[in-house]
Amino acid sequence: MVTRTIEQLENRKITKPERDRLKRVAALPDDRIDTAGISEMTNRTGWVRVHQHPEHPLYRVLSRLLSEEQP
Repeated sequence: MVTRTIEQLENRKITKPERDRLKRVAALPDDRIDTAGISEMTNRTGWVRVHQHPEHPLYRVLSRLLSEEQP
């Protein structure tokens, strides 16, 4: 098992094979993705939407993209 710190995960670049695989998975229709092994989460007490937290990198990216003027 490989363990990484949060900093290592946030700063790691996605490799070309990983990017290609993600593109293939993203192109799949929803009914082709097997989610049977993922249990449903019913207790969301204390959860926050990470992408809405100002210190999360995705929040900064989304904020920047949404603040740009669209043609």
